[in-house]
Amino acid sequence: MRRTILRGGLILIFCASAAGAQTDAGSMRSQQEPPSPSVIQPAAPQSTLELPTGPSNPVLEIPGKQPDVTQSVVLPSQFVGCWEGTIENFDSLEPIGFLSSMVRGAHVTYRFCYLPNPDGATYRLELRKLVIAEKELTPTSFENQVVWKDDRNGTGYLRNHVVVTQHSWFLFIPISVQTEYYAEEIVALNNSNGLNMHGTQLMKLSGKDYARIGFHADFQRVTDDHQ
Repeated sequence: MRRTILRGGLILIFCASAAGAQTDAGSMRSQQEPPSPSVIQPAAPQSTLELPTGPSNPVLEIPGKQPDVTQSVVLPSQFVGCWEGTIENFDSLEPIGFLSSMVRGAHVTYRFCYLPNPDGATYRLELRKLVIAEKELTPTSFENQVVWKDDRNGTGYLRNHVVVTQHSWFLFIPISVQTEYYAEEIVALNNSNGLNMHGTQLMKLSGKDYARIGFHADFQRVTDDHQ
């Protein structure tokens, strides 16, 4: 999960297209001229079927979907507890918004806990810690869905939505910027105390798509500070 503090402005880009008109000129064709052969149009390519992610097709979907907590499944029992890891750098960056090509990776450390609910049958994932470039931030909201699990291989698929609002100053003017992250992540247990994660996320600034980012990190089991 990532976050980059940026300064910038807004720019409007207007695109225009022009089409020219053609007029027929010259003498009429002779009536003896044979008609032009009919042109055979190539068949339209058939759209390929893109299978959704699942245990038999463990691929990352395009980020941007809202998690549906009501459809969440239960991860393998070994995931229960708290985990902390650091994303050292981006694996990929797809610029979308203005100046997004200038985004650079920063150390992002976060801790999440997978805990049972009071009903004893369902579980929840809580984001306990988020540190970007040595600065700890407090998300204004966090939603999670466990899309699928694979008990045999100790893997699971997470869909997250995090919102953080930053407050700063530009000269003497207070500025608030809302940053959102829509993340698709696959987590895999290495052993009882370690797991790895790789994922992709859509970063939005003030509701506008800004960049798509690929990442990976290793996580270690840690003590739950809230116990």
